[in-house]
Amino acid sequence: MSVGALPNRLTVTRLGLRVQRGTKGAVIRNRLKRVFRSVYRVHKTALTPGYDVVVVLRKTADVTQDHLAKDFLTACRSLGVLAK
Repeated sequence: MSVGALPNRLTVTRLGLRVQRGTKGAVIRNRLKRVFRSVYRVHKTALTPGYDVVVVLRKTADVTQDHLAKDFLTACRSLGVLAK
């Protein structure tokens, strides 16, 4: 997973989601997106408002919500997007 963030001039944080090229099969791509949207819904209150967050997902064998949540929060912490 790759995560990038830029400030916007809004009072909300927006999410951009992309599945990496080469992920074969619509079922797999849509499942990745569905699972990640669920992770984002749970953790969006922990993010600082006013950012555009773009996430690029890669196909992996371990696509659990816990694994994605841990990676997402770690990336957001390193970008400084997590509310303190």
